[in-house]
Amino acid sequence: MITHRPWPYALGVDDAAEYCSISPQMLQKLVAAGRAPSPITVSTKSGAKHGIRKLWLRHTLENWLDGLAGIRTGSEQEDDGGWSTPRRAGDTALRSFGPGSR
Repeated sequence: MITHRPWPYALGVDDAAEYCSISPQMLQKLVAAGRAPSPITVSTKSGAKHGIRKLWLRHTLENWLDGLAGIRTGSEQEDDGGWSTPRRAGDTALRSFGPGSR
């Protein structure tokens, strides 16, 4: 039996792109064109080193993909940054997938 690790809540560009089944370059192009959600910016500090990480929240990516498919999942009150469309009667939910499930 093959088991996969669960996806983290926040994803870097490579993992976010893999989660959406697109390349990191395509994700960055879609974000730059305003056609995909922007990442959040997280400041990191490790000893004397300071850095910035750009991360996508998994539920934001899911809502964006659901919006592209014309469906709405989860709480109707959930703030998805405007990347989904209202739920329609008869819609079904997309299922999440993990690493290596392509």
